[in-house]
Amino acid sequence: MLMFYYQLIEFNQLTKRDRTMTGNNFPTQSLYTGVGIIDNQHQTFFAILHKIRKLSQENDCGSFGDILEELQLYSRFHFETEETIMETAGAENLQAHKMEHKKFIEKIEELVLQNILEDPCFPEELASFVEKWLVDHILNTDKLDLADISAE
Repeated sequence: MLMFYYQLIEFNQLTKRDRTMTGNNFPTQSLYTGVGIIDNQHQTFFAILHKIRKLSQENDCGSFGDILEELQLYSRFHFETEETIMETAGAENLQAHKMEHKKFIEKIEELVLQNILEDPCFPEELASFVEKWLVDHILNTDKLDLADISAE
C-alpha cells in the first residue's frame, strides 16, 4: 500500500514537471544515474531535503516531526524500488547495496527516537546527514551499481 501511495504522488509530481528532470531540487547533473525512475525518486529526496533546510532557515519546528516521518517512509519506498530494479536486473552488488540502505534506515529510526524522546527539532543535523549520505550514496554506490541497468 505504501508503495502505491508514493507511486501516485510521484506520478503527480512527474506530471507537474512534464516528466523531465529540470526541477530546482536536483543539485547537479553528476547525480543522475541514468535510470529514470531512480533519478526521479532521488529528486524527491532532494525536495524533502529542501523542506528540512527551509525549516532550519525559518526557525520553524512545527512540522519537523512530519517531515522526518516523510523522510523515513519515502526512504523505505525508494530503497524497495531500487532494490527490486537491481534484483530484477541481476545486479551483482545487491547485498552490499541493501546493507547501505539498511544502515541509513537505522540512522533515520535513531533520529525519529531522538525527535520523540530528547530533542524535538534538529533540522540542521538532519539536513547535513541526509545531504552527505545521499550525495555520497548516489555518486559512489548507485551510479556504479546501476550503470549496467541504465545502459540497457
